[in-house]
Amino acid sequence: MQSRLAILQGTCDSICLRSPPRSGLTRPLLETDLQDAACRICHLAQAELLLSPCWCTGSVQYVCQGCLREWRGRSSTRIVSCELCKVAFQYEFNRVPYPQRAFFVMLHSWRVFALLTGATVCELCWSYGVIVQQPIPMFLVAGILFEFGYELYRSCGEPQFGTVCHSLRRIFTHSDVDDMDLWELHKAEWAQGGITPFEVEAMSSHQSHGGRICLQSVAGYILFVFILIWVSAAPESWSWIESHQMQRLETQVCKPFLTAGLVYLICVSFLHFLGAWCKPPVQLVIDYDLLQPRVRSLYMYEKRTLSGRNACDGA
Repeated sequence: MQSRLAILQGTCDSICLRSPPRSGLTRPLLETDLQDAACRICHLAQAELLLSPCWCTGSVQYVCQGCLREWRGRSSTRIVSCELCKVAFQYEFNRVPYPQRAFFVMLHSWRVFALLTGATVCELCWSYGVIVQQPIPMFLVAGILFEFGYELYRSCGEPQFGTVCHSLRRIFTHSDVDDMDLWELHKAEWAQGGITPFEVEAMSSHQSHGGRICLQSVAGYILFVFILIWVSAAPESWSWIESHQMQRLETQVCKPFLTAGLVYLICVSFLHFLGAWCKPPVQLVIDYDLLQPRVRSLYMYEKRTLSGRNACDGA
């Protein structure tokens, strides 16, 4: 469980802070006397709310929201860190509003709900005597099997949002899910600016890495066998596969698998919604003038004076 600040080195000589969310998700306030503070870009004192978003000190410590927004908006590349001290920005966040939680869950688990819709329509057609032509049921079964395997792959190690393990952690654990979600959201935003933190892998991470390699090997072997059969099959085999008798056999084989897959998808969807209800997820606050997450000030315990690292000092 992540309970305190972690300082990680990142790509592009950046510094990434894994900062646990404070209770109540309150915004940080500047805990400094701002009587003589001025924006390091426009040099105006208290023109608007001043932010201290990095480890810079002195005359370059503060920047106003307007100048920061304009600087980030003018750049041709995504700006996710300070150009002086290289500290990656921290962003404001809040709870996903109640009316948007269902859409939020469906957005992050869209494959599950797409397959659930297709399998439900197929089952309804069969129940009313409507013939569903091949290869639609076969594709649905293959998609469900792929989703199940990909679910196992993504659940190895630190479970990602949208996986069953992540939803189960939200249901049964309430202490570290906000920190887990917030860290993933920050990493995704930093990645758009070319920054990736170097995380120290624990023993469990090495084991999960081995599990992922095993799953990749099995998937590669199955794909190789399928391609080998596809290439080496005689033309007469394809005519038999396309025959009416074979299509009836495929339908009879697909029905039980599709029914089992439908039950699996319903259970997974229920767990995702239950997890979001037990512990509402967090999201980054978007600055709609910039269409990027809104940068926040650092808390005092996030400042460089507690880290032992020398950062940029202003004049």
